[in-house]
Amino acid sequence: MLPIYKKYFVETNAIAPSVNVAPNLCEDNFWYYKEYVNIDMNDVIDMVAVVYKWIDQSVSFEWMINPANTSP
Repeated sequence: MLPIYKKYFVETNAIAPSVNVAPNLCEDNFWYYKEYVNIDMNDVIDMVAVVYKWIDQSVSFEWMINPANTSP
């Protein structure tokens, strides 16, 4: 339900690194994917609020902040 973290990234763990890629990512749809840090968090909150009305459990999401948009 929530936006993707990144289109692709390498996750390192104790055994071996693994490459994570957005579902069905290809040249044709590459630009349709918005990464989480590039989306206005107010839009994400509004989306979760709409969906929450139809869910009988809690909804969690990560509050991602783009470091480029924050003051030093």
